[in-house]
Amino acid sequence: MRILHWFNQNGAPLDDGNGYPTATGLKAAQTWAFHNALLRTSSRKLILTAEDEVGSGQLFNDGVIALKPGWTNDATSVGSGGIGEVAIPFPTPPGGKQATIVIGNQINSAFSGGPNPDLAQNFIEDVWTQVDAQEFLTKNCAIWIPALKSILQQYATYNNLDKFGNDTAKAMVRVTMKAALDGGAGPISTWPANGSQCWLDWNNFFGFIYEVNPPLYQIQSELNHLQWQLLWDSLQQSNTSLTSYWDFLPQMSR
Repeated sequence: MRILHWFNQNGAPLDDGNGYPTATGLKAAQTWAFHNALLRTSSRKLILTAEDEVGSGQLFNDGVIALKPGWTNDATSVGSGGIGEVAIPFPTPPGGKQATIVIGNQINSAFSGGPNPDLAQNFIEDVWTQVDAQEFLTKNCAIWIPALKSILQQYATYNNLDKFGNDTAKAMVRVTMKAALDGGAGPISTWPANGSQCWLDWNNFFGFIYEVNPPLYQIQSELNHLQWQLLWDSLQQSNTSLTSYWDFLPQMSR
């Protein structure tokens, strides 16, 4: 999930916004090659050690990992290594666009069958719309950053961040607030039909690219295969008609 911004930045999103995979989009192979080169600045052992969130957070604080796409709550633990961590916007490739990925966001849902559905709905509405509710979270809970534009606009001096334990962490939060304000934040790819299998095939492809480190033309060939596989995954658990299947073929050949 944390590498999807590279694809969005380079004009190669992995879905078309309507649940259809676009793994072979223009510049997708080039994005994979860039990411693979980036991975090879680290050892295989280090990458596996940093697999879980705790491991990567500690290695970042220890100064072992130099660059890390982070979650908002990464800032809760920074500063312990005293290495002067900073947050930066993702660098934009030539001809690309600003983009980031919304990960670690909280999704609240009120269950109609719950004991107090009206209370739950009111709580969610307050958290989403009330300044004092969002500021309570940033002041007391540490993981959250505000989402209201009126608060994000104060990013340069915003200091209602008591639970982010030091000035280094607070500075990182402010950069994150500016990134949210500037726009370009996209969601995780949505494959509503058989999404689990789509992600499984995507991750298997990720592993193949990393292990084999193929040349660009082979990456493109494998992406063509992945596109068919993702479409097949989606069709297995949907009511997609044959007509819409053939209608989608021109997209797959891009």
